[in-house]
Amino acid sequence: MEDQYFKWFDIPVCFLPDEEQLRQKYYTLSRSLHPDFYTLEAPSVREEILRKSSFNNEAYRILSDSNKRLKYVLEIYGLVDGETSNSLDQEFLLEMMELNENLMDASMEGDKDKLELITLQVEQIMAILGEESQLFMTEFDAGKDQQDNLLRIRDAYLKRQYILRILENCRKFANP
Repeated sequence: MEDQYFKWFDIPVCFLPDEEQLRQKYYTLSRSLHPDFYTLEAPSVREEILRKSSFNNEAYRILSDSNKRLKYVLEIYGLVDGETSNSLDQEFLLEMMELNENLMDASMEGDKDKLELITLQVEQIMAILGEESQLFMTEFDAGKDQQDNLLRIRDAYLKRQYILRILENCRKFANP
């Protein structure tokens, strides 16, 4: 995957861009590409403006959302796809398996207190991963240990995706 969205806004590939700068570039391009300014142009020009306007909106939608931007940057570097989940460390997977088993037990027993405790555990893990990711992203954006930080960010992203599914199940079982 290419870094076309970053190039479009003329900003470097990064996890934590200046959001105000991104917003300003988006609005500047939105104004200049507004289809109403091109109503008297040839159909081919109008189509091209519409294509660019749509691309501008899509690029902003991805880069302005921290989760989508995270995945996009990892895709640029070829670090996430549908086959990377097996690269999670065994200790994490065992911990998640245990959480899942506890969740299923609590659900079968209808134990709301246990469900709430599991939900809190999962949210704590998410918070820790978020803090670690933030540190790695800051270091990556500063040019430090690019490859190591990318791999750490990828691992945190994959773990987060895994945990989000567990958290979804916690909420589903808590509110049948």
